[in-house]
Amino acid sequence: TLPLSYTDNSFLFNYNRVQGFFLGWEIPKKITGKYRFLSIHGFGGYGFSEKTWRYEIGADRWFFNQTDYRFEVGAKAYDLTDTKDTWLLTPCENTVSSLVLHRDYQDFYRRNGYEVHASQNLSIFFKGTLAYRNVDYSSLSNHTNWALFGKRDFRLNPMIEDGNMRSLFAELYFDNRNDIENPSRGWFAKLQMESSTSKLKSDFSFNQYLFELRRYQPLGRHERLDMRVKVATSEGDVPLQKRYHLGGVGTLRGYKYKTIDGGSVYGGDRMLLANVEYYLDPRSWGGDFLFFDDLNYILFFDVGRIWNRADVTDNDSWSAGFSDMGLNDLKSDIGIAFTTWEGKARLSIAK
Repeated sequence: TLPLSYTDNSFLFNYNRVQGFFLGWEIPKKITGKYRFLSIHGFGGYGFSEKTWRYEIGADRWFFNQTDYRFEVGAKAYDLTDTKDTWLLTPCENTVSSLVLHRDYQDFYRRNGYEVHASQNLSIFFKGTLAYRNVDYSSLSNHTNWALFGKRDFRLNPMIEDGNMRSLFAELYFDNRNDIENPSRGWFAKLQMESSTSKLKSDFSFNQYLFELRRYQPLGRHERLDMRVKVATSEGDVPLQKRYHLGGVGTLRGYKYKTIDGGSVYGGDRMLLANVEYYLDPRSWGGDFLFFDDLNYILFFDVGRIWNRADVTDNDSWSAGFSDMGLNDLKSDIGIAFTTWEGKARLSIAK
């Protein structure tokens, strides 16, 4: 749940339609010694098209055993050009797409505020977190339309619901994968809940719940089955910046980006998503044919749906709306993909 080995300071380079080129420097959160119980971390940088400095600074103090049963308290303050779309693709992938292909797949907003939190490691893999957040959200617009290739324009960055959001956040997190970036075995599970109400003097009033489960299962020396299930629901009036979207890279790959349910910028407050991938290494059949033996082959299937509870029922509970969703309402696709052995690059074709 936290890197245990030394991590170098990181140079940051990103490009998107809101910030343009962003250059910065990061000091990552890390454990650096047996008797060191304080970590100062964060980053700072400048968006040249947005003409704005962005930063995050945090401090965390942990107690007891640093690895197995670490108890941690901390705080951080930030002013970010942020996105909720990093689970679809990484900032590095989005930078390459924006800079080279003239396609920016992430949507952005300003998030300015602070957070205080406490967490407890129940093992080296399992952690629970509680946090209080006080954040001002505001909309951002495009500031550049330049890319190396492609004559198309960047799509407009969508508006959000501006205001001050004060919320309580809770998370249970388990991760025993053998590699975070390119796992080949292990489990990943996450249960999150966030509540923002007028009792906290927040401009918003909603409860949001998310559950995600992944399994990376070896089937033999050169075969693997990867599976993911992601379910999200809510209560109350969920603001635009907290709603869900599906379609395209990272979700349902046979559909265009965020086009499930007509591609509405409003998204939905309910989500179901499942992905299954079967990996096959050509070394399993001992072939030797040009460069094709240097690739991994993947068969995949995606299924899911986004919808709004108010469209199907008047009951405003976290479980409302799911019983009204039938199999015929789900969207699905099937496809094949090719990756390098290291899994750093992939070509996916889906129908």
